[in-house]
Amino acid sequence: MKRISKILLAFAMLFVVVLTTACSGLGVKTATRTFEKEEKESGIKTTIKYTYIEKEDKVLKEVTTTEVPYSIFKGLPMDEIKIKVEAVSARYQYIKGVKESIEYKENTFIEVMEIDYENLDFETANKAFNSNIKDPKQSKVSMEETVKKLTNDGYTEKK
Repeated sequence: MKRISKILLAFAMLFVVVLTTACSGLGVKTATRTFEKEEKESGIKTTIKYTYIEKEDKVLKEVTTTEVPYSIFKGLPMDEIKIKVEAVSARYQYIKGVKESIEYKENTFIEVMEIDYENLDFETANKAFNSNIKDPKQSKVSMEETVKKLTNDGYTEKK
């Protein structure tokens, strides 16, 4: 009986080693790139971090952090600012593939929005963002095309 147990244990260990080795090559190599822009007039600072598959030039995820000074609201009281910000924020709360949050600081609020292109409900997102996002399942979001657009829009890459 001990001999059978040792044989089964050896076989199980061998199976785990083979399975682990076989699956290790299946991992997809991802990379990140970060871009920043600060608007001088308004003081709004935007940082966008992309996670993408290098080999396929395919963006998987985008995380945008925007820091907005209250001064752009030209003296509105804080409760009115919050009402305006929360109204915009509410549009993004129930979109599959989008996570959005607001944090209020002393002189600014910070919005963090994460878009998961692999799970995005692009039709709902297009309506909420008033944009023309292509269905990520039908056509990829290209990192290289994104870099060109960001550069044209005044963003600089943070290394």
